Amino acid sequence: QKIASGVLSFIIIWLLILILPDQRAWVKRQMTFSHPSSQASAFPNDDAIAKVLFRHPNDPRVMALKIEKEFDDAFHQNYINNQNLSANPDDYFLTIKNCIHQYDALIQRFPHEKWLIQSRLRLTLADLDYKNFDFGTLLSYHPQKNRIKNPNTLNAHDLKKAIALAQKGETYDPQNSFYNWTLASLFFALRQNEKALNALQQGAAKPEYDSGFLQEMQRRAGILKLA
Repeated sequence: QKIASGVLSFIIIWLLILILPDQRAWVKRQMTFSHPSSQASAFPNDDAIAKVLFRHPNDPRVMALKIEKEFDDAFHQNYINNQNLSANPDDYFLTIKNCIHQYDALIQRFPHEKWLIQSRLRLTLADLDYKNFDFGTLLSYHPQKNRIKNPNTLNAHDLKKAIALAQKGETYDPQNSFYNWTLASLFFALRQNEKALNALQQGAAKPEYDSGFLQEMQRRAGILKLA
C-alpha cells in the first residue's frame, strides 16, 4: 500500500522528533508547564491553590490544577536531582503515577468535561522516556547502545489505559491529530511500531493539531480570578 508523499513526510518528521535528543526535549517542554531547568514555576503557589480549592471544592478546573502543580513540582525536582546525581527514581515514579491516577478519578467524576482527557494525556506524554523506544525495526538505529537504566514510569497496563483514553478523546474531536500523535507515542512505547505508524498516517490526513495547551492557560487565568 502506497503512502502519499505528504503523509510520508509527516511520519518522517515525527520520527525524527522522537529519535533526536534536542527534539525530544522540545516535546517534553510542550507537554509540561514550566521548563525543568527554570527556577520559576508557571503555577500559582500551593497556598493560592489551596485557598481557591477551599472556596470551590467541586470545581474540576481547580482540582485538575492542583494535580498538575504536583506533577510539575515532581518533574522539576527530578530534573534538579538528576543534575546533582541525587535522584531517587522510586519517589518520582510514585508521585507521577499518583498524579495520573488522580486525573483518572477526576475524569470518572466529571465525564462531561472532555478537556480532562486531553490534559491527562499531556501529562502522560510528558512522562514518556523516548530514549526507551525501539525504532530498530524502522530505521538503522540501535537504541540499546544508549538505553538508560530506568524504564518508563508507566508500565504496559498504564500505557494501554492511556491508549483507551486517547481513542475516546479522538471520538470527541475526530479532526484533531493530537490524539493520533498521542496514540503513536504510546504504541511506540509499547514497541507496537506498525500501530504507531498507522496512527501517524491517520493523523497526517487531519486538518489540525491542538494539544489543548492554550485552553489550559485560559482556564488557569479564570482560576486565578477565583482567588
